[in-house]
Order: sequence, then structure tokens, then C-alpha cells
Amino acid sequence: MDDTTLLGTAGTLIGLVAAMSLLLQARRLARLGSACEVSIPVRLLALAGYAIWLAYGVAIGDVPLILVDLAGVAGAALVLRVTLSLRRRRSCPAF
Repeated sequence: MDDTTLLGTAGTLIGLVAAMSLLLQARRLARLGSACEVSIPVRLLALAGYAIWLAYGVAIGDVPLILVDLAGVAGAALVLRVTLSLRRRRSCPAF
């Protein structure tokens, strides 16, 4: 395995793990039952970032980039959904 392949594999794996860590955040928010401390603009920025990188990955046909950012979009969207859902149940500041 050459250096480029090794770095590509390692980058893909750590990217997937980082994107999947968003599932842990969503679970924690759901367990706490509150998302008043979560910044909606930051969550939107994360979602937008993953979406842009996903579009770029699709445009250049880079499968590892597509996989990582598809997982990131899904995780970021889930955290945003849980956050908005919990905020509807409780009285929290808008941002």
C-alpha cells in the first residue's frame, strides 16, 4: 500500500467516525430532553459545509469524499432535527 492510498483510507475512516459522532450528540440531546444550549446557526453551518463538500465530491466523482460527506449530512441533519424538535417542546431563546 502506497502513502497516498494509506492516507486516503485513514482520512476516509476518520471522516466517517467523525460524521457518525453526530449520532452520539443527537442521542445525548434526546436523553437530556433539552437543546437550549445548542446553537442552531452552528448546526446549520455544519450541515451546509457537509452538503457543499458532498456536492464537490459528486462533481469530481470522489467516492471517499462522497461517503464521508453523505454520512456528515445525515448526522448534521439529525442533530438539527432533534434540536429543533426539543426546542419546540421547551421555551428556549431563538438562537
